[in-house]
Amino acid sequence: MATRIFGPLIFALALSPGLALAMTPTITTPSFTLRGTPMWDDGDGYATLLSYADNVASIALIDIQAAVSLGMADSTGMLEGGRWVTYTTTYGLDVAPGYRVTSISITGIAEGYFNQPPGGYVDQAQYTYLSGYRGFEPLYGGASHLGMFNGEREISIYAGGLALTGFSTMHFNAQAGNQVISAVVPDPEGGPPSYAGAQASMLVRDLTLRIEVQPVPEPSTWLMFSGGVAALALARTLKKRR
Repeated sequence: MATRIFGPLIFALALSPGLALAMTPTITTPSFTLRGTPMWDDGDGYATLLSYADNVASIALIDIQAAVSLGMADSTGMLEGGRWVTYTTTYGLDVAPGYRVTSISITGIAEGYFNQPPGGYVDQAQYTYLSGYRGFEPLYGGASHLGMFNGEREISIYAGGLALTGFSTMHFNAQAGNQVISAVVPDPEGGPPSYAGAQASMLVRDLTLRIEVQPVPEPSTWLMFSGGVAALALARTLKKRR
């Protein structure tokens, strides 16, 4: 029997300062610029801005989605089939002055299919992982795991409560794979055996990066707010004394 292959889909997102050189802008919004870099990459990290409204950007991760969408693995007529894909790409996130990133999330739909005949073997799974770092300091982490399934499942990871400013990097690593092994059917006449094929496919669609930002109040705004609170407190004190 062939060695079992675990077929995960992994998205590792790491945020750390540096790598500002050799990057070219890919997406620009009023609150941040997302830059793609070819360093150490399997592709150019092509992505496109779907929408930007109310300080929330939705970005289609086109390259990663295409890389981890596996066609049908079919062992019909042979003993074994399958495929393994690894893909990495890096982005730089440059937050504009006066803003901070408060949440980052990845969503998508996984479409799974498998057919395992009696005596055959199918291995297919999906694992999604998101982590953030500034230097060596971990900022957040989350994971979602899907086993073999027929139909659709959601990919959903959310990292909130952030306060990212200035420049940081996003590193995506994606892996996907499946393995199918036929059931061996002996020939009752003693001839060569035949193979009852197994099938499996893994497709990803609507893979979207969502970045939410908020304006950072200017010092003058805080002073005005503090002054207003102090004035209200003073007015209440004087009213009580009267």
